[in-house]
Amino acid sequence: MLRVATVGDLPFIQDLAGAVFSRFGDYRRILTRFFYTDGVTTFIWEEENSPAGLGMVALDWGLNSTYGVADLMAIALTPDRQGQGSGGRLLAALLEWSRAQGADEMQLTVAEPNHIARRFFARHGFAPAGRDEGRYPAGQRALRMVRTL
Repeated sequence: MLRVATVGDLPFIQDLAGAVFSRFGDYRRILTRFFYTDGVTTFIWEEENSPAGLGMVALDWGLNSTYGVADLMAIALTPDRQGQGSGGRLLAALLEWSRAQGADEMQLTVAEPNHIARRFFARHGFAPAGRDEGRYPAGQRALRMVRTL
């Protein structure tokens, strides 16, 4: 089940970020900053009445945009939930929420050496956008991927 996160979820968000994103940078700090950023909605994914993951989505209609773009800022599952289909269910819920908000497209960046995440997103309809989006804090090249909603 997907629900909007509260301040009380911040310790879970920070601990999960430290567990799954530490090789890419100080994501405990980065996701805390995202949590408090206007326009970013943070979600908690629950299974068996317990937090099992998170998602962060920013919506941007831009001044020159005729359609909405949902930017998947973060998605993560607790290590014990990985590889069991929970990620696909979490992503589907985030895609549906973004569509309901009026977005026509979702974009994200993924670290080039993160082959597991790149394959996951490709299986769920994301395609490389052909642009290098710079670097992650730990130096990995960031690749952009997009999909229509």
